[in-house]
Amino acid sequence: INSVLREIGPFVNEILSQSQQAGTIRDDVVFSDIILALMSVRAVADLCEGQAPDASKRFLELVLDGLRPGNSSPETPAMSPRRLGWVLTNHRG
Repeated sequence: INSVLREIGPFVNEILSQSQQAGTIRDDVVFSDIILALMSVRAVADLCEGQAPDASKRFLELVLDGLRPGNSSPETPAMSPRRLGWVLTNHRG
């Protein structure tokens, strides 16, 4: 997992940087926020599959809206890429 994060990190960070410069994503969003957001949308899709297929689509819309500029910054600091790698490697779910 850590090798995957290292491999995709530069691409995600470049897209994130370009999006922030274009003003389409909040300035305080970082790599780990994007990865965790995608994982959470996937978890909702897995949980609701077959019973409520539109739930993950709605959740994705809510997550994307929260990444857009115009919202206040969270008080909790973002997870570091190193900590994210550790969490993903040691997850027991």
